[in-house]
Amino acid sequence: MTSNPIQRYIPYLESGFTDMWVLTMSDSLDLINMLEAACISHFSLHVGCRNKNESGGEGAQNRVSPPMPPFYLYVTGGRADQPRREPMKHVVALAKAEVEENPLASPAMREFAGVRLRDAEKRATRILEKHELAAPIPIDRVKLHDSAKPKQLRNFPCMKFSSWLKFLLDTDRVPSQLCGCGDMASMNAKLREFWGRYEQIHPTHPLFQMQRDGQVDLSFMLPVSLKRSGLGMNFVGNTWGNQFMFACMLRKLFKKRPQVLDNLVLAYAQDMAELFNSGVSNADGTVTIRCCHLGTKGDLPALARMGNMLHTFSNVPRAASSRKSCEGICWMCKAGQENPDVPFEDVSGQPLWEATLGCQNAWHETPPILTGVPWLQTEHWSFFKTDIWHNLHLGIAKHFTASAFVSLLEILPLNGASMDDKIRWLDECYKDYCARKRVSPHVEEIGRDTLSWPQASSCPVGSWNKGSASTHFMKFLEDLCLQNAAECAGDPLLQAIATGTKAMNSVMSALYGEGFFIHWTKAEKIAKLWLLFLQKYAMCARLVYRHGRSRFALVPKLHMLHHGCMRLLRQAELAKQNGTRWTVNPLGESVQQQEDFIGKPSRLSRRVSAKQIHAR
Repeated sequence: MTSNPIQRYIPYLESGFTDMWVLTMSDSLDLINMLEAACISHFSLHVGCRNKNESGGEGAQNRVSPPMPPFYLYVTGGRADQPRREPMKHVVALAKAEVEENPLASPAMREFAGVRLRDAEKRATRILEKHELAAPIPIDRVKLHDSAKPKQLRNFPCMKFSSWLKFLLDTDRVPSQLCGCGDMASMNAKLREFWGRYEQIHPTHPLFQMQRDGQVDLSFMLPVSLKRSGLGMNFVGNTWGNQFMFACMLRKLFKKRPQVLDNLVLAYAQDMAELFNSGVSNADGTVTIRCCHLGTKGDLPALARMGNMLHTFSNVPRAASSRKSCEGICWMCKAGQENPDVPFEDVSGQPLWEATLGCQNAWHETPPILTGVPWLQTEHWSFFKTDIWHNLHLGIAKHFTASAFVSLLEILPLNGASMDDKIRWLDECYKDYCARKRVSPHVEEIGRDTLSWPQASSCPVGSWNKGSASTHFMKFLEDLCLQNAAECAGDPLLQAIATGTKAMNSVMSALYGEGFFIHWTKAEKIAKLWLLFLQKYAMCARLVYRHGRSRFALVPKLHMLHHGCMRLLRQAELAKQNGTRWTVNPLGESVQQQEDFIGKPSRLSRRVSAKQIHAR
């Protein structure tokens, strides 16, 4: 029960719940308490209920200051338990328990409970299909290799996106599931609007010439990077419902046979090419939906492997000089190349590398993923999208916050305490911040291990592998600088840290507040703040270098962030010059949702025989 449903719902949202239902309202606290206890007593033994039996009905009365009426009885739920779902064997065991406790269990539940545990994987799946509780998506098989071992490479399982699309089209789910629209007419209007804006930004895309020639109808052309929420960002809802798996493969299968992965990617590309050229039609042939693959996004290792690229982050120099000149660290430009020098560390508003965009061969032969892609040959390099989430949250933010914390501890006047005492002080400040802001941190304390800083000569870098931890530390760093504003204003390094932190936090807040498209006036302001952060980061690196300290490492991800910044800034300038309005939100190329999604089937697949991992 609660006296403020909206405020009470916030922590449930943060825990992953998706719905709250208010059952009743009354000014009588005793009545609501009685109903709460009755509901818990009735539902506590049901699968998924988190309330303990014989609890409830006393929470409000135990408070020092009881809430004021009216009072509400509510239920929260949704898919918060999805990441912890168990394999079929455990689900059957739960069904057996339900039938034993509930004499009114449905025939389907009784049939499900009658499955032997050792047969759960096959028989339970058939029962789900029988009662229309499983999507009828066919498992296709592709030949990846001619060798006799392992056999699965000759008959590898995958689920083509065309199969997903056919199922959604036949069940009238395409508008809602793929475009966030109520019906086909509103979806058509939304797609026309999307492609109209996209053409303003990418007027040379071959798709628009095909539209002018009457070859395609853009009101039925789905951009595959937008899977659910219209012209908004695809960050809402459980990822089981808005991400579509094609296939998965253990690393050991393609480590010694690189061609195997290329063949799997080729199968995907061919399916997408067929969706673009012919599309899929519904059962009566009245509606045909096509898809246009706008890009492939991922972290830097994934993009390097997917594109078989020649110029990647792995080429970054690891010494002050070497016999061999650096071949470059970026497939999009000549950044990092030597003789002549094009420094990737250049984060100015007119970087040298910008004039070299697309001026090199990114690969020896065209990557399989580009098969059938409607893209200008000279712009194939831009098909691979670098990801702001990996580059910032799991990259530069880890370097920046760790180095900034160490710099603050070294400069702030903390009464001559030892460094270990200063770190404990920082930890106390962090915990106080989390308590004040009601933050549930992934990293619960700050220590030398957190900062990967065992000694003063080491270069700090965050040891966490959770993007949300970087968000928490960036916000805490801004708060810490504000609490020590006088000291920060009097020191060039601390001033650069404070200014850069505030700028980047403002950038991320602004990006998350926008849709897939951003008006150029807002985009220009965001890009300039973004550039300010990059330049302050470089300034911090210069200042500490002058004092012989190893801080604020200049790594390839800094250059990748600069690419995103300059692309947004140039799109805004072009829109301003041409009288158009739109730029593309860099978050449209981030992969938070996909990273969340891949963990769910991987957890399930680890609970079956190794021979069945790919099929599962």
